[in-house]
Order: sequence, then C-alpha cells, then structure tokens
Amino acid sequence: MELQQGVTTDSPNPENMMITETFNWKRRKFPVWDGEKLSFNSHVRELEDCTKIDRDLKGTNRAVRYDLNYLLPSKAKPKVSIFYVGAGSIDWDYRKFIAHIKKTFSNKKEKEDKQELLTQLKQRDNKRLIYRLLSSF
Repeated sequence: MELQQGVTTDSPNPENMMITETFNWKRRKFPVWDGEKLSFNSHVRELEDCTKIDRDLKGTNRAVRYDLNYLLPSKAKPKVSIFYVGAGSIDWDYRKFIAHIKKTFSNKKEKEDKQELLTQLKQRDNKRLIYRLLSSF
C-alpha cells in the first residue's frame, strides 16, 4: 500500500488513522485460493479482510462478486453455480456470496478440531476450579 502524502494518527491503532491530504491507495489484489480444503479458512479470511480494507476502491458489489468468483479454481466454480440458480434477479451482495463459499468449501475438520480443543480447555479449567474448591475445605 502506498501513500503519497501525509497521514496523521491520534493513536498507534491504524483503524484510527485520519487522512489529512489527498492520497493514492493502490488496490490490493485478492488472494488466490489453491483449491485445498486445508487452506480455505485462512484464504476466506484474507478475502474478507481485503474486501473490507479496500471496499471503496473495489467498485460495485457486482464487481467485487465478479472478482471473487473469477479467482475460484476452475474445479470449484461449478459448486458455486447453484448460488445463481432460482433467483429471478441476481443479488450481487458479495457478503452473501462469501457466506455461500464458506458453507460450500469450509474445512469442517478444522472447525471440529478447534471445537474439540476448546472443549478440552474448558474441561481442564473446570477441573482446576473444582480441585481448588475442594482443596480449600
């Protein structure tokens, strides 16, 4: 990202940046997914971040949707074509399209593993709490 003229911040948090002069942002390119389930969850997060950060530079919702669809591997495109079926007029909301590709391609095994880990951590914390309570008597 290139900024040609001054930027001032009131805090070190980039979310609070205030642009005081004219600027010229370079539009980020969407990341390309390799088609592997293991890399999908991080890929879709990058898509969401890239879209949110550069939303004003990406054009219409239809343009964003086109870019998202264009970057899908050719084997994946038939799986998302169902998204367009049954609609009299196409809703170009890119957020709905991202939700659809998440539902279609998300790595369910990764989600299950994370859920299992979270459950184990909660159980461990509960056991520690019970042990502390019992040992205090």
